[in-house]
Amino acid sequence: MNRKIFALTIVAAAALGLTACSGSSDTAEESTAPSSASSSSSSSEETTEASSDQSVMDACTTFSSALSAAGTELSSFDVAAASADPQAAVDAFNATVESIGTAANEVGNPEVKEAAIGVYDAYVSLADVYKRLLIDNDTAAASNISDVTTEVTDAATAFTEACSLG
Repeated sequence: MNRKIFALTIVAAAALGLTACSGSSDTAEESTAPSSASSSSSSSEETTEASSDQSVMDACTTFSSALSAAGTELSSFDVAAASADPQAAVDAFNATVESIGTAANEVGNPEVKEAAIGVYDAYVSLADVYKRLLIDNDTAAASNISDVTTEVTDAATAFTEACSLG
C-alpha cells in the first residue's frame, strides 16, 4: 500500500510541476538578447552558436510543448501497475524525464535554456526519490518528497519567469 501512496505522490508532484511549466508559453515575449549566465548542467554544452539567436518566445514554446507531452504521459500513470511492476514504472518515469532533458538541450535561447535545464534537473531529483521509494524500498526517501516538490515548483517558477521576460 505504501508504494501506491508514494507513487501517486511523486507522479502528482511531477504532473503539477509540468502543468505549471507548460502553460508559460502564452505569456512569452520575443527577445534575442544573450545572457552571460551559465547553465547548471554539462548537458547544455550541446548548444550551437547559431541556435543562441532563438527568441524567448520560440524557446519557451518549444520547451513548453515538450513539457505538455511529458505531462500527458504522466497523467496516464497507473498506480496499480506501479505497485505490480515498480521497475517498469520507474523506467517509464525516467524516460519521461529524459524527454524533458532532450527538450532542454534543444533550447537555443540562453536565458530560457538555463531555466529549462533547471526544470530537467529538478525532475532528475524527483526520479531519484521515485526510484528510492519504489525500487530500493527506502522509506526514508519519503522525507525528501517535500524538498523535491519545492525544487520542481521553484524550477517551474524560474522557467515561467524566463518566459515572461522580453
